Amino acid sequence: MAPARVRNASHRHSQHMFKNVPLRLPNAARMRHGAPAPDSTGEEPPPRSAALKAAAITFGVGIAVLAVIGALVLTEGPPRLVHVSPPGVRAVGPEGATVLAQTAESPSICQPGEMLPSGVSAIRLSIWGFFGARIHLVAYEGSHLLTEGRRGANWTSDSVTVPVRPLQQAHSNVDICFAIGPNSEPLLILGAKTDTKNVAVVASNGTPPSRVMTASGTQQLPGRVAIEYVAPGKVSWWSQVLTVARHMGLGRAYTGTWIALLVAVLMAAVGVLSVRLALKEIE
Repeated sequence: MAPARVRNASHRHSQHMFKNVPLRLPNAARMRHGAPAPDSTGEEPPPRSAALKAAAITFGVGIAVLAVIGALVLTEGPPRLVHVSPPGVRAVGPEGATVLAQTAESPSICQPGEMLPSGVSAIRLSIWGFFGARIHLVAYEGSHLLTEGRRGANWTSDSVTVPVRPLQQAHSNVDICFAIGPNSEPLLILGAKTDTKNVAVVASNGTPPSRVMTASGTQQLPGRVAIEYVAPGKVSWWSQVLTVARHMGLGRAYTGTWIALLVAVLMAAVGVLSVRLALKEIE
């Protein structure tokens, strides 16, 4: 009898001890009861509605910025070709192009007797390379520097476009010189064969492009490098929307401008669904 009375007394004492102690649920249990779990500092996190609102605002601002950037890009015009040298030889594509030289070094090449039109914002050189190399291009009229430009090694295929500062007026009898490198990959110099009186010349590695014409030990190429002169377009991409849509609808089983509209609607739908899915994951 005595042990039973002792157990009953201990049970009543335990109930009295924990009567006024608040119940503390673990985090998982608190979340099941709808209460937010405290962070590592013991403070309650902000309401989930505030976090969701901040995420929605961030998504909205990001989409608006992308839309503005896209609209600004489309206000510019597509580049237009204003001059080709030698005539009839394109710097893009193999049509009419001849391999003038092959190198895995860093030569400098200069081509005299070029015509540089006004407003040219880029000069495209016919150089083929699986891995591109840096290009430094200069344009001289006599000893006067007209314009210059640089292009990194982020190019491939059969041409490289070098941006230059546009000129207000055209110039003739211009020396277009460019230095390649540093380079250790095979490159093909493409162009057209001409007579020996009007060909491009090559200087050894390390020769600055501005000194190729006066350097000693230069060699002649068997022709002229194909060069294209590019200027900004006079019309914006917005004005070409219908033309682009028509071209997108050609050469398919189902032709028509509606194909471009369908593509635009599908892209918009994918964007909306992606945003909704991202917001749902935050909830």
